[in-house]
Amino acid sequence: FVLFYFGGFSYQCESIQTQADIDQFCNLPRRHSSGLLLPIKYFCPEACGFDCAPTDFPTGFPTQSPFNFPTNIPSNSPTPICSDTSDFVFVVGGVTLGCESIETLADIENYCELERRNKGSPILPVKRFCPEACGFDCEPTQAPTPFICEDLPAAQNYAAYEEKVKEIYREVSGPNAFDGTDADRMNALNFILDERLCDDPPRMIQRYISALFYYSTEGDTWEESTYWVTPKHECDWNGIVCNDDLIITRINRDDNTLRGTLAFELCDLPLLNRLDLDSNQIGGTIPDDIGRCQNLVSYDVDSNNLTGSI
Repeated sequence: FVLFYFGGFSYQCESIQTQADIDQFCNLPRRHSSGLLLPIKYFCPEACGFDCAPTDFPTGFPTQSPFNFPTNIPSNSPTPICSDTSDFVFVVGGVTLGCESIETLADIENYCELERRNKGSPILPVKRFCPEACGFDCEPTQAPTPFICEDLPAAQNYAAYEEKVKEIYREVSGPNAFDGTDADRMNALNFILDERLCDDPPRMIQRYISALFYYSTEGDTWEESTYWVTPKHECDWNGIVCNDDLIITRINRDDNTLRGTLAFELCDLPLLNRLDLDSNQIGGTIPDDIGRCQNLVSYDVDSNNLTGSI
């Protein structure tokens, strides 16, 4: 069940795991089905460490309808997320602005396509944080892909979670990918498992392949590896370029001491159109699966140790 959205991403109470998460999310206002605007801590009291016991005095407003706390079954229709982020601010020319600063057509043209970050979110156009002010249609797709954890026990049993993740990744890496003989794929798998990432399968696959690219090209020896295999969104890992929907379109790691080999799973990034890896030390053969990269228009791997043909 998707409880709230932030920075273009959907979250659940289970997503709030660290003190940083508590600081970032728990006081954000979100609207309850009753119409009341309440902090997230009221919906996720355990995750937020919030004492929701009744006070000794009545609240200043009546409850319009009883709380219906979320079940484990998703609703039949997607939840619109078209509301401005009240605490979002961005700086232009030394002036701090917010969604409320966007008032005219000129403001929309000047500000709404600027790319900014909000409290640790990925870099996104301002229109993603200020959809109402920018006149941006941010309605979700008609058929959202369910989170992989929706059909797992409420306690999120780790063994069940691990098997579910492996089931998804075997579809791209093969049935024997995680038999313990392939260190790179095991490292990428364990990176995801350690995070306890719980998202829709396309996002799970994108993050796994990004981590696999790092491990298969010996990322720990790269000259520069800012944010790679960290909790940040993979679109923020230096050298990865994504579109507005946070889908990878380009990987640029030119002249960065990459070694190892290229994983064939790269072609399971559906919108990848540029792979810029020249002037490195990548070896092995060009993956036969490179022909599956239907949107790839630039495969720049000169000045490496690759063999084979395309």
